[in-house]
Amino acid sequence: MKKITNYDLLGSIYKNTKLSELNETFESIKIQTHKPKNIILVFDGFVKKEVKDLVKINTKILPIKVIKIKKNLGLGIALRKGLKACKSKIVLRFDADDINLKKKS
Repeated sequence: MKKITNYDLLGSIYKNTKLSELNETFESIKIQTHKPKNIILVFDGFVKKEVKDLVKINTKILPIKVIKIKKNLGLGIALRKGLKACKSKIVLRFDADDINLKKKS
């Protein structure tokens, strides 16, 4: 199987995103053997301050680009907007509560 070496991650968060789950997701991305080139994270409407703070801290460590939508438009529209910001030919989607295995993309 060919290694995926040039890919973007695409995810969306919103008002009900749990800080602890998003933190676990970021921590699992940090230890992956095949790291993403970019992480596109869409703020779909209001996002809690503590979640925003966590994202800000992680932008210093991970290649996170935030796309902000003022009003919650739903997952499909949020991802469509985020997909436009992706630069790699391969885009892997993630949820804010996903935990990635170390040797998996």
